[in-house]
Amino acid sequence: MVEKIYNTNQLNGRVQIYNLFSLRDPKNVDAILNFEELAEKNVIDPMEVVPSAEELQGHPWICLGWGINSEKRYKHLQ
Repeated sequence: MVEKIYNTNQLNGRVQIYNLFSLRDPKNVDAILNFEELAEKNVIDPMEVVPSAEELQGHPWICLGWGINSEKRYKHLQ
């Protein structure tokens, strides 16, 4: 993914992975439902959270989030 962002064939270096997930309550359901509600009410634009390639090229790190929940009611997190 990083190579695609920088439009290069091969990068040389290392990747640091940090787990920033709360260990006390690792369920993401509340956060997803809150995001969906705010997007549905047009309080936020779901595409605001997707950085452009130019923005990613200007920062030396990338924050990724992933999960295993996939529900039809999640309209904005597909």
